[in-house]
Amino acid sequence: MRSPLTLRRAGMADAETVFRLHVDSVNALCRPHYSEEQLEAWFVGRSGANYLGAIQAGALWIAERDSEVVGFTEFFPGLISMLFVSGGASRTGVGRRLLEFAVTGARGVPDAAVRLESTLNARLFYERCGFVVVGNSHLVRNGDIRIPTVKMELPPERQL
Repeated sequence: MRSPLTLRRAGMADAETVFRLHVDSVNALCRPHYSEEQLEAWFVGRSGANYLGAIQAGALWIAERDSEVVGFTEFFPGLISMLFVSGGASRTGVGRRLLEFAVTGARGVPDAAVRLESTLNARLFYERCGFVVVGNSHLVRNGDIRIPTVKMELPPERQL
């Protein structure tokens, strides 16, 4: 039997762990949908310091199982800005639990949609959870490398 998943607000000491998990998640789960050039550019110039603002704002939450960080999410009213699960925790319910938690937290704006920008590999996961595609977008990394994403939202009348 799998140990229970716990969620906690990230602390300043978690920044490097979150960064390493983010890199692991992208490399393990996004690889089939992005080129090597895009994957290499994704984290150029980035470090744990990039997460400190969200941690200070109380917007970054960590999922742990057996004292191991297996996922994280960052959300604000109306917006889930990040949700990543470690490669080893993929398809174990961690993403769904983090998404339920983040949607609840982001629903701070009554009768408003919850928006997010999905990686290409996560699109079907979000669609199965009730999100709908509202557009395409991209991240720009390392000067001019475009990383395609999908803009999605959970309409206000939909629940997870």
